[in-house]
Amino acid sequence: MKTLRTPLLLAAVLLAVAPLAPAAEAGKKPGKAAAAEKPAEGVPPAVADAMSKLVEAAIQHAAVDLAKGVDDFLPYGVLQLKSGELRHVAWTRPNPPPPMDVLTGIVVTLREQARQNPQVVAAITVAPSAVQTVDGQTVKGMRCEVDHRDGAPRVVFIPYTRENGKVVTGTMLYLAGPNPVFERAA
Repeated sequence: MKTLRTPLLLAAVLLAVAPLAPAAEAGKKPGKAAAAEKPAEGVPPAVADAMSKLVEAAIQHAAVDLAKGVDDFLPYGVLQLKSGELRHVAWTRPNPPPPMDVLTGIVVTLREQARQNPQVVAAITVAPSAVQTVDGQTVKGMRCEVDHRDGAPRVVFIPYTRENGKVVTGTMLYLAGPNPVFERAA
């Protein structure tokens, strides 16, 4: 496992980039519970499909924590190579900093890897999230930011609930993303 050093808020954040092992299935697979809206606006259909598949694969890691009842898992990232291989990017040391600092370090690491390695074709971050409905109800979810070298960044919100001890996800909501991983011509 390769450990990268990334400067973050005057401290060195240690993140690891390692092959992603398939997560153990815990009840129902997140992402399969409801049909996802494809991130199609301005993105070629094959790229949109690849981004959706990466979202579904990446959230499987969070599914393990969610199945254990842990809603505040530590943010992480996933890189996808041209070969299809997925590499997990995560905090690897005890006593992590606040989750937003970990997420910032992961985004910096994903951008560095994308810039340095032309084999990287897509990247995603996954973090716990929640939104308030108009009637004040809190909806728990996962916030993913996915980008593809041949596409455009997207934010994906995946709501979930627990029914009979199992995690059940709702419809994925795709929006244009403000945080690209890949450099693009202006």
